[in-house]
Amino acid sequence: MNAACRGRSFTYSCPLAVSPEIAIRKGGEPCAECGAQSWRSRGRRAFRLRRRPATVCRQVTCLKLEIFDVMIARAMSCSDKKWTAVDITVPDELSDAVSVFCHEHGSGGVVLAEEGAGCTRLTAYFLSDRWQQIHPLLEDYLLRLGTLFPDRPAPVIRTAPLKDENWAVMWKDRFTPRHIGEGLLVTPPWIKPESHGRHVIVIDPGEAFGTGTHETTQGCLILLEHAAACLRQDSERFSLLDAGCGSGILAIAGRKLGAEPVLAADNDPTAIESARKNLRLNDLAGEVRPECLAVGEVCGAYDVVAANLDPMALRQNGARLIALAKRFLIIAGVPKDQWESVKGPFLDKGLSLEEEIVGQEWGCGLFSKSR
Repeated sequence: MNAACRGRSFTYSCPLAVSPEIAIRKGGEPCAECGAQSWRSRGRRAFRLRRRPATVCRQVTCLKLEIFDVMIARAMSCSDKKWTAVDITVPDELSDAVSVFCHEHGSGGVVLAEEGAGCTRLTAYFLSDRWQQIHPLLEDYLLRLGTLFPDRPAPVIRTAPLKDENWAVMWKDRFTPRHIGEGLLVTPPWIKPESHGRHVIVIDPGEAFGTGTHETTQGCLILLEHAAACLRQDSERFSLLDAGCGSGILAIAGRKLGAEPVLAADNDPTAIESARKNLRLNDLAGEVRPECLAVGEVCGAYDVVAANLDPMALRQNGARLIALAKRFLIIAGVPKDQWESVKGPFLDKGLSLEEEIVGQEWGCGLFSKSR
């Protein structure tokens, strides 16, 4: 399996009743990212945190997961009841069906982690009093699922009560002010740090990607800062398109670095609402234009185009992104082992790679057009 398809993955399922026979079907189309055979639930829809292929290998890590723990902790903060963490180890073929079951029985989300040997560990969270009712139902469901794959290892369930925590405060602990690049400072709204001459970007962690904690977001901000410095040698202002804006962090940073006009585009309405909220937090509501648009629907041309997407979206929209960029194109959201194959087509189309940042897990690059 491709190395990019290892690690955590996140499933959030709409509440559709799915029997074992419907939930699992043998075969499946190859994963769009790695070519591995994937397993897909029929009659199930996925809540998209970010652009996602119709059929995805469950271990693909290009889903943007920095907000998942926040969503879980926020949900817990709304209740003073006891919670139980449930770890379920199942054969890979069963993980989609089990994640659907967990959601339908009260777990708002399921974390999936590759265990090796063809098994996946799912972690779900249930109210403890509710878990006593769900436990026998889950065991029965797993038993019926197991009859579909009798030659695979039997599922294993482990539980542990969660310690009493101040969830309303604890989920905020992971978000602290971050100095990024030479002149940017990203902070949550409940912390008012000293700027020390940096541009302060206020981001409320929510349901859209881009809080400044992820390697791809940080790389984009650094490259955007460098592109802005280059453009300001010729003019005080430059135009910016944030393609797939998520929280709007790149659009906000660009505006504070001198970009005008700025378009923040995303085809996810939730992301646009998140971007609007963050624009208000930064007093930029009238200075950045958020629009619910796919890359193919964006018109015009911009001095800088920032596209923190995923490998498939970058491949599919590569020509359009190049056409939208007048001077610089920033691409990111690419797992480290796929970086060379993703950047190659952009170089083949005549772009020059001015700078690249290849971190521990992700790659991003600043490309330029000849003038």
